Amino acid sequence: MIRISSSLVENLIQEVESIPEETCGFLLGKTTENENNVLHYKPVANVSTQNRSKHYVIDPKDYLRTEAFSIETQTALIGIYHTHLDWPAIPSETDRLAAFPNVSYVIISLRQLRFSEIKSWRLNDTNQFLEEKIHIITQ
Repeated sequence: MIRISSSLVENLIQEVESIPEETCGFLLGKTTENENNVLHYKPVANVSTQNRSKHYVIDPKDYLRTEAFSIETQTALIGIYHTHLDWPAIPSETDRLAAFPNVSYVIISLRQLRFSEIKSWRLNDTNQFLEEKIHIITQ
């Protein structure tokens, strides 16, 4: 399960609604055996050279910068988020092929650049995505 505050979700949604291409970034926080608590999100540039309204790529240097940030903030990389424009928050085959095990993949679906849904996914032992429960914490 992934836990995230409603204010962090609201800020993230507000940010991604303003960008007319797939956006992406990292989710950092604290992990326990049964849940991942998101404390920060770190947007990064979509460096895809393909159709960026349907595809995203994260620069390897952004992974290194995020690793340094996680050490500095004493957090762990919990997940990667990205948007789907006018498409459900369901991972594509491209998403599956690029995914790492033990990482949450949060997909934010936007319909005409307005929030539609948010879902989280993790790879199972057979390299297939299974939906992961998201618990949004209200203060």
